[in-house]
Amino acid sequence: MYDGACLVYDISCQPTFDCLPDWKVLRILVGNKTDREDREIPRHIGEDFAQRHGMYFLETSAKEAENVERLFMEIAVELMEVMRYLLYIS
Repeated sequence: MYDGACLVYDISCQPTFDCLPDWKVLRILVGNKTDREDREIPRHIGEDFAQRHGMYFLETSAKEAENVERLFMEIAVELMEVMRYLLYIS
């Protein structure tokens, strides 16, 4: 399995570049296909796993567009909070 991350910095803000070596990856566990009837993994199993590994947890249905927008909004909110913090400490 490969892991990937896209590191983005603001070309008009030196601290966003300087912190690249210390960059932490936002980890979100997403249980998809909640529209299906043949669930094999109960929600609480995903929630427990996410909690043990310090991840945010959300279930979605891409087919029904359930919680997909919320997922991306949560990512955006979390990244904005990180950026505010980085700008505050610089």
